[in-house]
Amino acid sequence: MQHLLEQLDWNYIAVIYENTTYGRKAFQELVQNLKSAEICIAKAFPIQKDASESAFQLVFDNLLNNAESQITGVVFFVSTSAAESFLNIANIHKQELHYRLMMVFSETIALEKSLLTKYGGVSKGSFVTSPAVLTVEAFSSHWRELLTNKTTFLRESRSNPWLYDIFRKYKSCRAIDDSCLMPMMQNINTTENESIFELYAIIATLLHTKGIKDMHTEKCGGSTGMCDELRDILQKNKNGLLKKSTLYQFDDLPFNFDKNISVMINEGNEVFIKGDIPDYEVYQYRRCFVHSENFCLEKVCICLFEGDKMTEKSSLISIAM
Repeated sequence: MQHLLEQLDWNYIAVIYENTTYGRKAFQELVQNLKSAEICIAKAFPIQKDASESAFQLVFDNLLNNAESQITGVVFFVSTSAAESFLNIANIHKQELHYRLMMVFSETIALEKSLLTKYGGVSKGSFVTSPAVLTVEAFSSHWRELLTNKTTFLRESRSNPWLYDIFRKYKSCRAIDDSCLMPMMQNINTTENESIFELYAIIATLLHTKGIKDMHTEKCGGSTGMCDELRDILQKNKNGLLKKSTLYQFDDLPFNFDKNISVMINEGNEVFIKGDIPDYEVYQYRRCFVHSENFCLEKVCICLFEGDKMTEKSSLISIAM
């Protein structure tokens, strides 16, 4: 976040963070990192989880009436619901804004374009940081088939009613009604509100599966089923499931990630993904690069680090909309 703020040349900011483990830690790390930069946190607003509309109104009023100087930009370490609450207040009172309110949202809003589109009156130009977005084309093809083929959708939804929640992102009618048409393929292809964390959850699952298989071979020999020694490890010492400082590669899967990756776990149980991926990416809600009459969540920076210094593999960061 510090490096992005420096790129944007923001030197007088406000921070809104949720009073959760994530929010507090993110804010504290930003404060620590900014000590070496010429960036002042003029105001900081801790927000309780599930805060009321009046709480966000109070934050907005404080931002609007900052007595010392105009805030350059606002950094958010909040959930999607909290971001929506603030954007709703800002949108209602946008006529009161005598300057353009620039915002940076952390990865917790998960590249939800629909959120920024809903409040386009105030969200245009906003930035969203994100870990590298990983994709598996086989999964994407499955989702497109599932959401455009009614027979497939109705069959799968019998055992997975959660699919109806996904369907409602695209259509307001009920999928079981004969008159309800499925989404068009191009709508599925261009929708940008799928969670960026799904593939990271899959990587975590793969790691645990590999850990269990390797541990079974080591502790249970050639026997089938769960031996007592492995059961004891799973119950009492899950941290011992994966070997530390070991490079885990995914070269025997029935599908392929779009990037070559491997995973390393250090002695502190921190997980590092290595390979052909950036350290982080930056997206901006702005006029589309291709169809400029529309607004898109465009990738504007692929950011790498060499030590503590950021190098840009590709950057189109600007405050243009």
